[in-house]
Amino acid sequence: MRVIRLENNTFLRECPCCKSTRLTKVGAIQYARETYYSSSRVKLSSVPELWRCENCNSGFTQNRVSEEDSIQLYSLGDGWVSDKFHDTKTKKTVDFIDSVIKAPCKILDVGCANGSFLDHVSKKDVSTFGLEYSAANLEQLQVKQHTAYSDWGAIDECFDIITAFDVVEHLYDLASFLTNCYDRLIENGFVILLTGDICSWSAEEAKNKWWYIKHPEHIVFPSRDYFSSLSNFKLVDTIPVYPRKFNPRSRSVFKNIAKLSKAALKNLLQQAYYPLPFMPRDHLIIVLQKK
Repeated sequence: MRVIRLENNTFLRECPCCKSTRLTKVGAIQYARETYYSSSRVKLSSVPELWRCENCNSGFTQNRVSEEDSIQLYSLGDGWVSDKFHDTKTKKTVDFIDSVIKAPCKILDVGCANGSFLDHVSKKDVSTFGLEYSAANLEQLQVKQHTAYSDWGAIDECFDIITAFDVVEHLYDLASFLTNCYDRLIENGFVILLTGDICSWSAEEAKNKWWYIKHPEHIVFPSRDYFSSLSNFKLVDTIPVYPRKFNPRSRSVFKNIAKLSKAALKNLLQQAYYPLPFMPRDHLIIVLQKK
């Protein structure tokens, strides 16, 4: 596979969430030896870093790939292929989503990949719409008869619910994303997000070795404090969850690791990038309602 050399020297002077200039460097981020951005193998020019905002407690990366390069890599790549929504997400996540969807309604899923979530809700009396960059995934969405868009400007509908699973952490302009959601929601409509929790125990202890920042596409990690400060949305709920289901065959290993002392667990977090299911949940379902 051809390796694409990328300049990743974008450096922020203010928090990408709340725009505060009270920032603190946490440390350098070490990606995998073979680094991929979307489906392309890349070689980066600079060492990325994790920073935190002292005002809203959000996290973000410095020395990131430019937004222009990012969009090109997403659009030209093969795109993410998701398995069935209920097979990859935890029962707690699936049950919550099912409980808030009241048919009939219209749902827009942002960053919908090949439409696994839209497939899941289409079993109800729901009109399904997806927003996706990948050309390959857009073709699949059309085959599945989901209405598909490649950019916000093409959307002329209003929705009861807008969802974004594992998307927020990819965003270069979170404020614009929320404005686009606001403008395309019905009155009192909902935005439902799933993303990593930078204020979780695992993230706080692992710091710049937290598993969720190991991907160069993951550049921003907004906090509860940020979402509660929004003027045009009400923060209805934040629900701690695991990012995905875990392999049942690994439970015996997890049980043995869980017997380690707290100090040993902290040391393990400093060396491991991957989520451990016996630890506190390090993702959040975030529910926002249009004011």
